[in-house]
Amino acid sequence: MGNSTLEACRKYGCVYLEAVGGAACVTAHAIREVKGVHLMAEFGRAEAMWVIDVAGMECVVSMDTRGQSLHEEVRLRSGERLRALIEGSGK
Repeated sequence: MGNSTLEACRKYGCVYLEAVGGAACVTAHAIREVKGVHLMAEFGRAEAMWVIDVAGMECVVSMDTRGQSLHEEVRLRSGERLRALIEGSGK
């Protein structure tokens, strides 16, 4: 997910949820109601801002309303780990 999605989450007070790939049927059963959708034209169906009522939905918040991104955190930590491995410290 890119910066435009992260900025939209911050601007509109929403979060980006990720679920296990290939488990759409399980995820769909947790959705009680779609209450609305915003920015469909700007972001497309997959990244539009969906307002949903859910129960028992297992997922990860990968972008939040404060501008924090799990994607960026993983990228930075992976880079640090790779540098350590290349340097031979293995830490």
